Amino acid sequence: MSDRMFNALLQRGYFPQELPPPFQTTSFALAITSQISSLPDPFIYDPKIRSEFVSQPESFNLARAGTLRRILSIPNPINYTQLAHVISSDWQQLLHHTQQSTISMSKPVQTHGKIRAVQRFKNFGDLQEIRAINRVGRRYALKADINAFYPSVYTHSIPWAIHTKKVAKTQRRYDQSLGNKIDTLIRNAQDKQTKGIPIGPDTSLIVAESILAIVDQELEKTFPNCGFRYVDDYELCFWSLADAEAALFKLQELLTDFELQLNPNKTKIIELPCRVEPKWVAELRVFEFRAGARSQHTDIIHFFDCAFEFWVHNQEESVLKYALSKSRDITVPAENWSLYESFILQCAIAEAGVLPIVIHLIKQYSDDGYRLNEDLIREVFKRIVELHAPRGHASEVAWVIWGSLILQFPIEDETANIIGIMSDSIVALLALDAQSKGLISKTTDFKFWAECMTADELCGSNWLLCYEAYEHRWLPSKDGTDYIAQHPSFLFLRNNNVHFYDIQSSIQYSMLVESRPTPTPVYTGGY
Repeated sequence: MSDRMFNALLQRGYFPQELPPPFQTTSFALAITSQISSLPDPFIYDPKIRSEFVSQPESFNLARAGTLRRILSIPNPINYTQLAHVISSDWQQLLHHTQQSTISMSKPVQTHGKIRAVQRFKNFGDLQEIRAINRVGRRYALKADINAFYPSVYTHSIPWAIHTKKVAKTQRRYDQSLGNKIDTLIRNAQDKQTKGIPIGPDTSLIVAESILAIVDQELEKTFPNCGFRYVDDYELCFWSLADAEAALFKLQELLTDFELQLNPNKTKIIELPCRVEPKWVAELRVFEFRAGARSQHTDIIHFFDCAFEFWVHNQEESVLKYALSKSRDITVPAENWSLYESFILQCAIAEAGVLPIVIHLIKQYSDDGYRLNEDLIREVFKRIVELHAPRGHASEVAWVIWGSLILQFPIEDETANIIGIMSDSIVALLALDAQSKGLISKTTDFKFWAECMTADELCGSNWLLCYEAYEHRWLPSKDGTDYIAQHPSFLFLRNNNVHFYDIQSSIQYSMLVESRPTPTPVYTGGY
């Protein structure tokens, strides 16, 4: 087994990277890896004993560009440990398998001490040059997108990809093949469902690339050196329209073998030459802010006017996120802060998916001694909660609470009551933390979340709330019993001081120049 990969998958590859900073798995990884030989059942599966731990994952409704959403998953820690152990035990086999694709620009590469356990072979920003080079000497480009890729993966197709369908169908038992083990463990982590793999954990990137590596290899046999794939997006270029049409037919045929389909709204054949990147990216990237407070004042207005105009016509693209990231390159003097503050708050209202960057910027300038318009920021936070909480949009609400925590802004009772009816553990834990720190009234009754404090919920879709809220003494057990003490696996976590929510995070959140965290990007691809 690759001990390094096992630790990395637990410490840096478990929780989705889009969660607010308090959510971490460092203590969890340490507890598991330091006592690997004495873990209680069923943290490590035993192929000789057909005992299965079945649970439901947490879900987190994530904002993307425009009106797009993505449902992230956080598997139960017992199930995730099992899967991470199986993958790391055969890591070299899986790594070799995924590297067989010569057109994948997103195949997994193991990292060492970085943010994630694995990263994609190329960054999204590298694709413009790859696209330009690939199009030379070609007249047509087939652009194809797999429809709802991760949610559409048929888990039984995992052993088909790793071992071939013929071999997999003759070795169906759990203990007979790596592919069958992965199939079984993924299903056990999502209440036995065979449709979909979780979006968020690094294990899913490995599994997804294992499947598409076979599609890529078969495609290359007929159409060699024709293009590239990035996650679920293909761009294949040809001299003739007939070849492009033939490739489209072949690609759909190969995907059908794995019960996957192309998205008809995002699949098309275009004539070359054409742009390698959107116009809004090109124009915002080259924008230059002049030196001097007065000149910069004018440039800030012009820059955000351009960004807003581009956003109006490209609302399904990450225009505002890109603009805000670009604006981080400048230092705004105090006399321009009020203007800049107003613009970034407008971005947050228009597209709440940019809240991680907006909050980062506000905290940065606050720590640098700039005077915040607290009333305006709190009003924006309130409006975002009022708009998104009733719709179940967890990420927007979660980041508002996180912003309130690090800025020490109280949350009004009316707003807290709206938050309190959301069925989301990430939101709930942030709100309970805010209440414990005096930012939400002690009289606010989170009775909706109190219903989750049961033994059964440790295997349910609110396991994170059930464990953390009890361990931090934010909510009592519903029936008065210590249900964690009665569950050997979660008792092990307690005895080893494992927490998935760091209550010191908001206090220790540092904005020193040398340690400022980069806000997590929201990838615009469609997996």
